[in-house]
Amino acid sequence: MNEFRGAFEQNWNGRTRAEDLHFVLDRLEQLVESNPQFAARMDMDRIGVGGIDLGALAALLLAGQVPPDHGESLYDPRVKAVLAMSPPVFPMNIGFQAMYQPITAPTLFITGTNDDSIIGQTTAAQRRIPFDAMAQNQRYLITLDGGDHRMYGGRVLSFLGGRNDARFQAAIVRSSTIFWRAFLQDDPVAKQRMDTHGWASLVGIRASIERRSSPMESTQQELVME
Repeated sequence: MNEFRGAFEQNWNGRTRAEDLHFVLDRLEQLVESNPQFAARMDMDRIGVGGIDLGALAALLLAGQVPPDHGESLYDPRVKAVLAMSPPVFPMNIGFQAMYQPITAPTLFITGTNDDSIIGQTTAAQRRIPFDAMAQNQRYLITLDGGDHRMYGGRVLSFLGGRNDARFQAAIVRSSTIFWRAFLQDDPVAKQRMDTHGWASLVGIRASIERRSSPMESTQQELVME
């Protein structure tokens, strides 16, 4: 566990993952340019990146977040939308607004009320910091009531009384799918549902949904569905 914790706390893990994503996008572009059959199936103008924890950090780094290791920017303009589930927060001396304001791509954050880090130091309450600190993008925050850092993994917690996370995972699938449709497929129906009460029925469990496009604008909708 100590080795795992030490590896997590070295922020270059997020940098390495982001660099891997750069490589994948570069390779996909090469395939599109060299293979007409592949090009017919791949639209490089509609690239979305998503991840959990350090994977979420990598996605945000590609979208423009200032790297917490103070290294070179990893911004990739090919990324048009971001899904950040349970992103870790690394304080920097430049402040959170300066760290996250460069991000302009639409972003969906998903977390839970009990989403404290297992290895890192980020608390459940801190998961919303990137959402609050951004300034220039359309962004959404879904906080699932009772969700913890293990809810993304697809397992049944038999040792905790048989709790099954399937309802959380189903909510994540439904909400992320409509997000991708809205911002990668330019689906007007999906966008309308995300900005009205229509998204609530898709999430389908008790949660809060927040939407914001500027620092001063914020709406929140409480769900009481089970």
